Amino acid sequence: MVWLSSEGMRKMSPNEIEEIEVQDKLNKCVDSFESFRFNAGAGAGKTYALVETIKHIIKNNLAELERKNQKVICITYTNVAVREIKERLGSSEIVLVSTIHDRLWELIRSYQPELIKLHLEKIKLEKIEVSNELQDESRAAIKKYAKLSDDAKSQFDAFVKAHRDVFYKNRGANAATIKAAYKDIPDKPECFSDLISNVGHFKDVLKRLYKLDRFQKCIEDIEAGKKSRVKYDSAFNSDRLEYMYFSHDTLLEYSDKLVDKYPVLRRVIVDKYSYFLIDEYQDTNEKVIKIFKNLHLDSKKNKQSWMVGYFGDTAQNIYDDGVGRHIKDLHKNIVDINKKFNRRSHKQIIDTVNVIRNDDIVQRPIFDRKDEGSVSFFYSQSNDDKKVLSERFLNHYRNDLMHNNKCESKNIHCLVLTNKLVSELSQFGIIHEVVKRSNIFYKDLKTKLLSNDLEKLHPTMLSLYRIVKLHLALSDEQSTYGQVFGKPKGDVTFERANNLLNNLKIFESSSLGGFISSLSEEIENEECEANLKLSILDHLGVRLNKEGGDYNLDSYIDDQVRELMVDSAMSDEDANKKVGELLKIDFSQWYSWVKFIDQNNEGKEIIFHTYHGTKGEEYENVAIIMEHNFGNRREGIDKFKKYFSSVGAIKEKDGSNVTKEVDENVDADFENSKNLLYVACSRAIKNLRILYVDDIMDIKNGVESIFGNVFEWESYTNDCSYV
Repeated sequence: MVWLSSEGMRKMSPNEIEEIEVQDKLNKCVDSFESFRFNAGAGAGKTYALVETIKHIIKNNLAELERKNQKVICITYTNVAVREIKERLGSSEIVLVSTIHDRLWELIRSYQPELIKLHLEKIKLEKIEVSNELQDESRAAIKKYAKLSDDAKSQFDAFVKAHRDVFYKNRGANAATIKAAYKDIPDKPECFSDLISNVGHFKDVLKRLYKLDRFQKCIEDIEAGKKSRVKYDSAFNSDRLEYMYFSHDTLLEYSDKLVDKYPVLRRVIVDKYSYFLIDEYQDTNEKVIKIFKNLHLDSKKNKQSWMVGYFGDTAQNIYDDGVGRHIKDLHKNIVDINKKFNRRSHKQIIDTVNVIRNDDIVQRPIFDRKDEGSVSFFYSQSNDDKKVLSERFLNHYRNDLMHNNKCESKNIHCLVLTNKLVSELSQFGIIHEVVKRSNIFYKDLKTKLLSNDLEKLHPTMLSLYRIVKLHLALSDEQSTYGQVFGKPKGDVTFERANNLLNNLKIFESSSLGGFISSLSEEIENEECEANLKLSILDHLGVRLNKEGGDYNLDSYIDDQVRELMVDSAMSDEDANKKVGELLKIDFSQWYSWVKFIDQNNEGKEIIFHTYHGTKGEEYENVAIIMEHNFGNRREGIDKFKKYFSSVGAIKEKDGSNVTKEVDENVDADFENSKNLLYVACSRAIKNLRILYVDDIMDIKNGVESIFGNVFEWESYTNDCSYV
């Protein structure tokens, strides 16, 4: 058989024919309703294969799907990926493309009685947890309260609940103001003066007491039938269980439990959606894989035509909650289909990343002409500041590209290992310095502060992001009313909206905190229409709950920032100082941070990314800044030094470059480091340069086993004959 391409009826190469045969295997699986895992390395065209598989389903089964009123479900990891697949696929009412969270909510949202049971159960567990915290004498902020007698606690609880308005009206004020607010209130319990002596600790106790109160009220309302609906709130990154809202992680939890517990729900899903295609399966939570395993087993048991196809690459699993290679343990007995071609990169890049991943997928370029790439690894023995050193390295790389006629693009995409350095290079280092001293666990900082996926940002940082976006919209003369106010909530007069817009534009504050205070005051003004206020708050993702004490935007944000920044053991003075540190940061830093989150690279010649922020991306010219540590906490110390040391030890032991031995021992930290390096290096299409900014003498053997000859950067700048 002679295979012809659509490009002028050109005869296909053997590689292209083999690639088509891989796609044929996928098509045969969907034709016979065989569930499968499609495993392909970076640049193999996973998204193309996914879209072609969907097209095959539609082409051959459209009439049957319409007759049975069935849909094809395609689930991917981010909203960016959703848009890309929709653009490639075109308009289709039969195919539903969405993120996993949006799709799960659509599947379970109508099962309110069952959801309410789960929600009630979760609230009761949360209530027990908060109650236990109030009894924990080891907590500095709780210690005094926990040691009180039951009678003393009852008196204190009754008093502060009777005067909760005093707390909420003053909670953002300094310690002296809060103490003064209670001064003239009669009949204070005997223990009150001791407990309020440290206002920070006092506030921690009251927050828990009020939360317990809200939990109890919600429990009573649910059990009395007054609250019978619960909702997933995609705009929020944290649960608000007592207000009948839950967020992303709880959605996965509820979905898993419902599908596992109710056979009827499984039957309905299988009947309605006969094809599920999951993109980037390696980054999918184990709960989601468990859901599809249960659906698969049910369909087999009931002899129904149903299948799930997983598209991904275990070597690109870099998120802590992703299933990675453990999918083989969770969802067994499905067909494995591997693709070993690389459409993205030149041979020199492919050869390097093959050594890094070293598993059953050994890629080769699909086109022979892609053989003009370059890979260079440099290290520095300089004691210069890492930011200065990195900028010097990048400028040198940029100058080389400017004189290279073979490079179409002169831009450099620079992947930076540490949160600190990428923040400094991207001009928002002060924000990072302040936030790293917050209550975000250090290993989560890369996503909670730096994620390009808004759903992954810390709830407080997401709120601040939206406020900065509003400030940017106000300063842009081209902004629409929708960009400033969001979708109108009811009738809004143009005159009032225009007056508010003009008032907002004249705010002079250079700090974020000053702008928030002015904005809050303006929308609380009696001249601001209620619907206009609601529109702005909704646009900012703010849900004010009067019974929860959220009186205005200013107090709401203050409370969020305190949750983020203030430790329970802090003095009042230190707590206020930490809150002020974040909110007093100049807007120029916040603008740079928002541009980084939005990947707004207009006019930039050198674009900075975290390693995690480049999944699925490709760039002609890539620079990677590496160092021993992945942050300064225990789990990040010497992360890559240990990795290269392990690789070097294996080479010394058996003379090979393989990393399989470590993989088989399931060294999770080694595997994570390897995957990070693989993802970073495989972004490059043609040119890859790496600068290691720490001394590599102890790990040089391991580095060279992957990258070949390595060169000292300072010598290279004087003698460019190396490359």
